[in-house]
Amino acid sequence: MLYKMITYFSFTLLLLACENLQKTNNETIAEINLENEMKKNIQFLISECWNNKNTKALNEITVENFTRKMNGIVVANNQIEMDAYMQVFFTAFPDLFIKIDSLYVKDQQTFTHWHFTGTNTGVFGENKATGKKVKINGYSTMQCNKSGKILEEEIFFNELEMLQQLGYTLVPPVLQ
Repeated sequence: MLYKMITYFSFTLLLLACENLQKTNNETIAEINLENEMKKNIQFLISECWNNKNTKALNEITVENFTRKMNGIVVANNQIEMDAYMQVFFTAFPDLFIKIDSLYVKDQQTFTHWHFTGTNTGVFGENKATGKKVKINGYSTMQCNKSGKILEEEIFFNELEMLQQLGYTLVPPVLQ
């Protein structure tokens, strides 16, 4: 009788352990799939939307109310505003190219180090073209939803470095 109870108890523990292991494996597979989807969407954002200048493709990888912040300032609150924001760069730097240097995913957030190159041959906002080349490094963090679509992006780069490469200088303040 004791042998049967031990056998039954052992068998029950084994079944529970296998069930928990299966749940853990399924959760791990789901996490890996989400990470892969997020990486694919970030790479698509850079290669297709930015480098191929296909802003309509934003709809495939971002939510409608996608938000972008640049150095802490909101520059786009939805896909339409993001399209307009990107057009400013496409006009200013028709040869712009962004390359991902590293890309990491943790939970539903991505961390990307990138560099941007381009020649300023078009109007940049209200500034005339300088004809100068720029190369800047930057860092982005992106939040994604559970299907891997991008909810928001925060980018950080040294704007002063970019403006100096374009030929702009700082004028010291007038002190009294």
